[in-house]
Amino acid sequence: VETTASAKALAEKHGVEMPIVQEVYRVLYEERPPQEALQSLMSRALKEEFS
Repeated sequence: VETTASAKALAEKHGVEMPIVQEVYRVLYEERPPQEALQSLMSRALKEEFS
């Protein structure tokens, strides 16, 4: 919980997509309902992790 903001900032700084960190941040700091965060994560398009 305490490192969520730091992880989000590092991901943004380095252009790394981290959807789980983004949604956890929204739940903790932007009052997003956890159900919406889960739905957002589960509805993401599938893609390869490594190219």
